[in-house]
Formats: sequence, structure tokens, C-alpha cells
Amino acid sequence: PGLQIGDQLGLGCREIVLFAQVFRKVEQLRAVALDEQFRMAAEIQRSLLPRIPPATPGFRWAARMEAAQQVGGDFYDFVTAADGAILVIVGDVSGKGMPAAMLQATLITLFRVHASTTLDPDLIARRMSEALHRQTAGRPYATAFVARLDHSPRQITYANAGHPAGLVRRDGRLLALEAGG
Repeated sequence: PGLQIGDQLGLGCREIVLFAQVFRKVEQLRAVALDEQFRMAAEIQRSLLPRIPPATPGFRWAARMEAAQQVGGDFYDFVTAADGAILVIVGDVSGKGMPAAMLQATLITLFRVHASTTLDPDLIARRMSEALHRQTAGRPYATAFVARLDHSPRQITYANAGHPAGLVRRDGRLLALEAGG
């Protein structure tokens, strides 16, 4: 008459197995959703970076960004000024993944905004640094190399905000833009 203790234990075990299966399925669905979010974030990040640098007489360009993870904090951008000069930024946000990617998008926007108000690489770098520090208090941080390329006369003016030196190829030699600006 009625269920015995062994029957009750059997029902309990089946419920535990069923719960574990449901839990695994929910985790799989979460992982798929998270993967889709990262895929979309990587697509958005790639769309923020210029595909082809602007044509500039006397200069040839090469640019490529590969994130260490699905998304990251490395970035570059080009802005053509009204006088034909090209403003360039190459930078890196500390850290990896989604937090670095979010700050990377902010820095690209800051570069575009400040490049529309001044052509001075040093002033652009200072303004970006001040804005970044106001938002993050220095954590995470970013480094950047900002340059202005004029084609007549052919010259480069630059500012380095803690980033590895910019590189220029001249007469078949690779030159590091380390000091001054």
C-alpha cells in the first residue's frame, strides 16, 4: 500500500537527474547567447575601425588589428582634415575583452571629436587623456600615438602618450619616431 522508501528514493534520483539535464541545457543556451553577444561585439568593433586609410599623396598605409580575444582594446583611426592633412591615432587600452573594447570605442569617439576641433597631435592627446581620466580615474588606462601627416610640405608632427614608438619607412629604412614630435 503506497510508496515505499525505496520508491521515494528512486523518484528523488530521477528528479535530480532531470534537474541536472535541465541545468546543463540552460547553461548551453547561456553560452550560445554569450557567444552571439561577443560575435556581435566583435563585428561592431571591426566596423569602428577604418577599412582603408585615406589616400594621401607621398604616403602609403598599412593597418590591421587582431584582438587577443574576441574583442579587445587595440585601435587605430584616421581623420582627414579640411586642409588635406591626415590625423592618425594608434592606441591600446590596458586589459582585454569586453571592458577594453568598450573603452576602445570611447577613445575612437574622443579622437574623432578632438580631431575635429584641433590639428595639433599633442593637444588631441592631452584632451583625450583628460577625458579618459575623468571617466575612469586612470583604471583602466590607455596608451596612444597621435600624428598629423602633411603632404605639402611632406612632414609628420606627432605626440606619444606612453605608446611604443610610431614607425615610418623612408628610403627603404624603418625609422622609429621616439623623441620629440
